[in-house]
Amino acid sequence: MTRLLWISLALISLALPAFAKEQEPPFVDSAIKEAPPPPADKAQLIFLEPINKIQGGFPVVIYELRGDERMLLAVTGAQSKTILNFEPGHHTLMSTIGWGGFKAHLLDATVEAGKRYYVLIRFVYGDGFQLRPIRPSGTSDFRMDGADYPNWQSVTRYVETTPTGFAWLDKEKFQKNLGKLQPNARAAWDARTDEERAQLTLTPADAAPL
Repeated sequence: MTRLLWISLALISLALPAFAKEQEPPFVDSAIKEAPPPPADKAQLIFLEPINKIQGGFPVVIYELRGDERMLLAVTGAQSKTILNFEPGHHTLMSTIGWGGFKAHLLDATVEAGKRYYVLIRFVYGDGFQLRPIRPSGTSDFRMDGADYPNWQSVTRYVETTPTGFAWLDKEKFQKNLGKLQPNARAAWDARTDEERAQLTLTPADAAPL
């Protein structure tokens, strides 16, 4: 077993008791079984996390960045998906392990009202959780007409973040760690090639057929 895996397992063992002490988990299954139509004045983004329970033992947190500020949007876990509505236009999103972890990833998104978009929460071994646009078609491995997409949909169920999840992840010690990760994530983004940034950019053309 690699050193990184030992560290990962240790982090999980520390994190789970902390969640267990709360009155409710950070997210729960939603009553929604099928995504509603996108609001006419908002863009609908559906985040899919189809990974198994071992890799998904870490809660993944999605933030929106506005300058140096962060807004906590949702918490997800293994084999889950969550729906978030955004104002049309440009957004910068960030994903990381629940308590801040060791790495954060950015997604650049420009979206249109009345449209639905899909984003894959992708586990990258040794590098945290990446937000990857799912294209309607094309040559990307992450696309709606690809072989993996039906399985991503079938193994995931809709979840909703609880008030406990928002409160627990707003603790000062986590925010302090995130304050270090956020500029690192931005620096890593700026260091990418144009092609790499394009792979991690959600565009209006990525809207799903409705």
